Amino acid sequence: MKLKLFAFSISVIFIFSCQKETVIPLCESQITRSYFPMEVGSYWIYQWYKVDSSGIEEIQDGKIDTVTIVKDTLIGTSIYKKIQENNSFVTAPIVIKFRRDSLGFLIDRNNNIYFSSSNFIDTLRTINNNNFKIIYKMEVSPTPIETTAGIFDCLNFQGEVTSFVSADWSTQLINTYFSRGIGKIQENTFFFSNANESQFQRRLVEYHLE
Repeated sequence: MKLKLFAFSISVIFIFSCQKETVIPLCESQITRSYFPMEVGSYWIYQWYKVDSSGIEEIQDGKIDTVTIVKDTLIGTSIYKKIQENNSFVTAPIVIKFRRDSLGFLIDRNNNIYFSSSNFIDTLRTINNNNFKIIYKMEVSPTPIETTAGIFDCLNFQGEVTSFVSADWSTQLINTYFSRGIGKIQENTFFFSNANESQFQRRLVEYHLE
């Protein structure tokens, strides 16, 4: 059996460095940018790669995904971003998601956490069923990630996967890397049946921010 895992900014003004006569504009370097910018019209394009246990990479032709911020949506009393994306790894149709920034936590309408820029201690999310368990935490140390879109300093929302079914492994990692001011840079998934032999990575190749 093959199981697939699917896979705000605070402006700080330093008057002494930005002042120009009586006008005090924000310096770009003084704006704490979000790890998940979600202005309407922004988009990210990703390419899938297969990476075997020896590190040999193989581009997955035709497996290109696009993630787009469509519009603002009011759910309850909170404004969420409507996100449209496809996942060609699982040949899924267009998927609609709703996300918002809650004081540095990326959450959905059910308050599930997908990233934090401040909590590097607690378990942020747990998925548990008859086949596997995933415990998500933030990695403390920044990690440089290189894709065709550039080299990015990233924080990793890491999931530790424990299998409860017959497999040649007991634990695997799901790594989802976000870069400040850019968004999601890279993530991985795998087949349960051969996770030790190969992994699949979804890497940023192009992006546009509004």
